Amino acid sequence: MYEKRYYVSVAYAGNHIYALGGHNGENQGRLDTAERYTLDENLWQTIASMNRVRSDAAAAELGGRVYVAGGFEGRRYHDSAEYYEPDTNQWTLISRMHSPRGGISLAQQGGYLYAIGGND
Repeated sequence: MYEKRYYVSVAYAGNHIYALGGHNGENQGRLDTAERYTLDENLWQTIASMNRVRSDAAAAELGGRVYVAGGFEGRRYHDSAEYYEPDTNQWTLISRMHSPRGGISLAQQGGYLYAIGGND
């Protein structure tokens, strides 16, 4: 990994482990950066940064895309969500959640992602 991060969101998709956002331990250290680890090559690489700074968010794979939702930006919790498209190396913001949440979990079932728990 190129950047130290805790409160990081992690997802597995397409033989890659994604490490998204988090906090680097420094003042104002919440991150929008993202990295992925390729299992077959034992290699970390930097990918496009997210549209929002996020720690304490949740991540999951659905349909080959990596989704991240909620999280904390230092002063407030997010109600935003976005997905990463590996083929284009781009993040896209999607519909907001009904309420801001940090410390949530994402679960996939039947072609849907469910954001569960957390706090605001």
